[in-house]
Amino acid sequence: MADITRVCAAACDWRWCSLVVVLLATTSSLASSMEQEAPPGTLVSLVSRLFQNLPSLKQALYAPRPALFVEGRSRKDAGGHSQAPAPDHQCFSELGCLSTGNEFHHSQHRPINLMAEAREVVNVTFRLYTREAPQGSYVPALDVSRILSSSFRAERPTKMIIHGYLNGRNMPWLEELVKVLLEAGDFNVMYVDWTGGSLGLYSQAVANARLAGLEIAHLIRFLESHTQLLPRNVHLIGHSLGAHLAGYAGERVTGLGRITGLDPAEPLFEFMPPSVRLDPSDALLVDVIHTDAGRFSFGGGYGLEQAVGHLDFYPNGGVNQPGCQPPLSAPFRWIHERRNFSTVWDAVEDALGCNHIRAVELFIDSVRSQCPYVAFRCPSFRSFTRGECFSCGKDGSGCVAMGLHADSWQAAPASTGQQLYLVTGPQDAPCVYHYRALLEVSGSEEVEGLLQLTIVMPDGHTANFDLTAGSSSQFQPRQPRTFLLQHSRDLGTAQAAHLSWTCSPHYPCHSGPVLTKITLLNIEQFIQRRRGRHLGLGVSGVNFCATEEAPLRGGEIQVLSPCQISHHQPWQSS
Repeated sequence: MADITRVCAAACDWRWCSLVVVLLATTSSLASSMEQEAPPGTLVSLVSRLFQNLPSLKQALYAPRPALFVEGRSRKDAGGHSQAPAPDHQCFSELGCLSTGNEFHHSQHRPINLMAEAREVVNVTFRLYTREAPQGSYVPALDVSRILSSSFRAERPTKMIIHGYLNGRNMPWLEELVKVLLEAGDFNVMYVDWTGGSLGLYSQAVANARLAGLEIAHLIRFLESHTQLLPRNVHLIGHSLGAHLAGYAGERVTGLGRITGLDPAEPLFEFMPPSVRLDPSDALLVDVIHTDAGRFSFGGGYGLEQAVGHLDFYPNGGVNQPGCQPPLSAPFRWIHERRNFSTVWDAVEDALGCNHIRAVELFIDSVRSQCPYVAFRCPSFRSFTRGECFSCGKDGSGCVAMGLHADSWQAAPASTGQQLYLVTGPQDAPCVYHYRALLEVSGSEEVEGLLQLTIVMPDGHTANFDLTAGSSSQFQPRQPRTFLLQHSRDLGTAQAAHLSWTCSPHYPCHSGPVLTKITLLNIEQFIQRRRGRHLGLGVSGVNFCATEEAPLRGGEIQVLSPCQISHHQPWQSS
């Protein structure tokens, strides 16, 4: 622990040290009680490296700039004498050259600008998997010709998976994504292993990512010339720092088909020029999933907030994913849930990277499940949760499937910066359906209060919604109200709807509104029907009607029963 404290003190101020030591002490205590203990020293050494190098440390952003590697600065020897300016190019034989010019430096957003390490150090390798060779084929970047004797076939779409900082070939999600992709389609699936360049100081890994991008571009160009591979059939999938790495590859390959950025890393990239980070020019389609876009700090915010693709998805607003908690509360959650991690890294990642890794988990589920994951273009997540953004538009570009099937987007490729929102569930139940609830109101008086809706399913299970939470609690006579609801089940088979009312303590009322009908529209099903051109079949929803027009009264439950579905609803223009 003393060694960790010294590492922490050298890298952070006392407040950061306190957080590190508290988490270390708690995690160490928890780890000692696990059934499968790590070898002696593993936890300490791993967390020591993590806190020394993790992007959340101020050291990664605010350490003094190494003058040796900053454009326009001259070096000084031990005697303080100026030497020649640092070089602004770095070349790697057949790969080409990298510039370390002014665009890669910013006094606030990118104060550190290092050169990449040697190819032998970064040591990029590719592992190819196909349905006929699921065991995989090893292809070193220093000898890409070995891929010609593998099961690679140019006529198949090619998916390349790229890990991020402090990750490597042993990450479980890499193997899981390879598996589900092969189950979903006849693809060439590769993962790019650049472990040799992704460990160590974050600022050095950022520089090494540029070299790894050159290696990927070199492989694609080699396949293009030797197997007639079409770059438009290549899809790069990168997580965190790996997303920007994919962008570096894309800028060197003309006509690359697609890049999916899974929560692209923020430190040293946000607010930097497009040449420094992932951007729409890197591929014909660049789609991005943002899940950890909060303010960068010890507790998270490792992902970019700014839109950097053609399509930028923000599940749950891009922050605070369901089931994720602040890192210091993680050990207590583990004790409460009796969690038992198979490796120490799994525990550390769960504590510090829950939001950040959720983008990967959502993408994997979009491949594996039938969940539509439809997201909607909207000015903000607040507007989305108010139910204001459920129009797909006349050209269909206003709603897009997040994940694997984002390439079904119908808009012109020139359109960029499309910010799209949706709601997802926790890790074990990520798929959530969106419902738009329309409440028809009669009566003659304005009332204010709290309205709760309970949907009763045939198996007896219920879905409960507080309709007025986060929205206006006022109900005007003869003015319909709409609400956005989310649930993991299809509510279209519901047997009844129960309503309960509570008067507002700040507004005098003797009874609630007179509600005559509630219509639930399953947004995803409705869109699928529209795109299937089944417009004459009505909406994908269910109506609940009151048996009599009477005002809701506090303490009582009004029961509405299913009634005939209307074929023309106010939102059918969407």
